[in-house]
Amino acid sequence: MGKPGGDRAAHLAPFLTKCYEMVEDGATDPIISWGSAGDSFVIWDITQFTLQLLPHYFKHSNFSSFMRQLNIYVRHCVT
Repeated sequence: MGKPGGDRAAHLAPFLTKCYEMVEDGATDPIISWGSAGDSFVIWDITQFTLQLLPHYFKHSNFSSFMRQLNIYVRHCVT
């Protein structure tokens, strides 16, 4: 039997898991990477992010939709 609460990753929303995987992948660093403090991420190339990464990780290429969903989680975590 596991620890109380179980594996934290198992309780994360798929959106957050996909964001983490995308940013953590060193191959995507020219497009998206962790900020200097490691507590945020930076999208360096919005065009390539939209054309390459969004369809691969999220099955769409709508940057506005990604930002809208990200804002939902940011507000939820902050409040």
